[in-house]
Amino acid sequence: MIKEYDKPIFLDVKSVVLNDQIMGNKYIEEIKNLCDEQAFAVLAAHGNNEASASLIAFAASSELDHIVFLTPKNTTKYDHILENNTIAMLIDNRSDHPDSINQISALTITGTATIINGGEDAGKWMDLFLKRHPNLFDFANSPSTVTVVIEVKRRVFVSKFQEVFEWLKV
Repeated sequence: MIKEYDKPIFLDVKSVVLNDQIMGNKYIEEIKNLCDEQAFAVLAAHGNNEASASLIAFAASSELDHIVFLTPKNTTKYDHILENNTIAMLIDNRSDHPDSINQISALTITGTATIINGGEDAGKWMDLFLKRHPNLFDFANSPSTVTVVIEVKRRVFVSKFQEVFEWLKV
């Protein structure tokens, strides 16, 4: 059986490139809400001549300029990040709106991933992550788990099926 969805509201496709100084408050709030409401994202990484996509639990900094997640060392994503630290991430709310494509929003983030091996920043990132995911305390404190911090370079926010706003780090 094929499920029927609402039809997209046709717009002339908008694609607007902004920087942090002119990013609209409306879209910042929508992006913050999306990051606050969604606990999981898809991480895309590339290494060993292959791409991978992984579901991750994440937390975003209040300025949306950094994302933190945890991963075991014995994973493809860890190996790929060691080889090539350029990543992409997708955060979306499609599961919140299963019948309306017009209400779905998605945020694609690209940036560079750094594996944190202690130091004074390690506690800050772990605190941010565990504030969001206290149920992952045991996982976070496993000797095989590492903290990964993404420095966000680009954000592309899509809403209403085809309204696209892009922010570049300046």
